[in-house]
Amino acid sequence: MYLGVEQAAIPADCPPHLQFLYDYDGPIGENNSLFVSVSRPGDGRAPQGRATIVASSFVDLKDWGESADYPARKQRYTDAAIARLGQFFDLRPDHIIHVEAGTPRTFERFTGRDRGAVGGLGMRVNSFGPFGFANRTPIPGLWLVGDCTHPGEGTAGVSYSALTVVRQMTAGGD
Repeated sequence: MYLGVEQAAIPADCPPHLQFLYDYDGPIGENNSLFVSVSRPGDGRAPQGRATIVASSFVDLKDWGESADYPARKQRYTDAAIARLGQFFDLRPDHIIHVEAGTPRTFERFTGRDRGAVGGLGMRVNSFGPFGFANRTPIPGLWLVGDCTHPGEGTAGVSYSALTVVRQMTAGGD
């Protein structure tokens, strides 16, 4: 979900990154949890007096690929995300300037990611942290960097993954 809003929609002292979990007994994904990034005045992501809100949730890629009524599902997801975000942000209609939804189909079409997967491989207990893909491989001189390797997805995770490899390489590791 990509929103362009009036700055008035953003609470004072709003942090740039938030994570919301709405029903603690519900699933982690499918709009029950939202990972949110908010622009800050002067950061170049929005004109003066305006802001951006970017929110994402974990979804089942198969369900989106097989959705019989994709446009209606996308609209339901959009409406539900705006309603959820409206519990923290002031998203009355006169504050919302632009709404754009990105689904797995969107990411597959525009990024070429298999089935629209974002953020690397789906993490499970057996493939996360110490059980995830290491940066070092058994092949001398071959290193792995990216959102599917330690420590994981996101700009910070991928950047730290690269930094880890650089440190290991310069320390003399094969």
